[in-house]
Amino acid sequence: EGKNLCLLGHNGSGKTTFLSIMTSLISPTRGRVTVNGVIPYKDRDKAVSMMAFQFEKPKFNLKIRVKDYLSYLDECDDMGLLDDVKNEYISSLSSGQTQIVQLLSVLCVKSEIKVLDEPLSHVDIANATKLGKVIMKDKADKVITTHIPEEAEWFGDYIVVLKEGEVRWKGTIDDLYREPIYEVFVRFNTAPPPGTIADFGNILLVRGEEEEMESMVKKGIAIGFKKAGVRKIYMESG
Repeated sequence: EGKNLCLLGHNGSGKTTFLSIMTSLISPTRGRVTVNGVIPYKDRDKAVSMMAFQFEKPKFNLKIRVKDYLSYLDECDDMGLLDDVKNEYISSLSSGQTQIVQLLSVLCVKSEIKVLDEPLSHVDIANATKLGKVIMKDKADKVITTHIPEEAEWFGDYIVVLKEGEVRWKGTIDDLYREPIYEVFVRFNTAPPPGTIADFGNILLVRGEEEEMESMVKKGIAIGFKKAGVRKIYMESG
């Protein structure tokens, strides 16, 4: 249940396999998947009619210009994400540009559910910000995979953390922020302060009260901090 379901997991955790079952491309070896009451791999026509999906590695071997393809999609690129390459052939685009084309193809289709596999994986940070806003503006229910904690927090109302094909954690965004654990941003040469429970380089997970975090910033030990969410879950499941 939920408007935006996000599957978070390391490479090889089973995210794309799950999407392949959900979109009727393969059948599960055990268990069962239903999507709005439909078993996709047993009733493929119904499943495909309710979903539009995009997988991580786009391939468009099409001798067609971007502007013509956009015209076919009824000029769906209202943020101008492809303005610089409108006269290029899709087959000649970079992986990031091709991913934008593929994602717009999915978002332009009217469907109950959008299934997006690592939608920002090949896109630069400027376009990723714009593309993320386009994704969240879409009113369809969404199932999105990512291996990046911040993307999961951005896209997901409900998050499922996977590892080696198993669910290690599931819950809402609100569930994530209940414990007094913070992400503390430091310089690389900073010694971990008391209460540190995990080290991600320039980001430390620190258990404590907000006043303690504020004190670290005032003393110059930390650059800043925020309440820990998915990164904490990732550490526990990893």
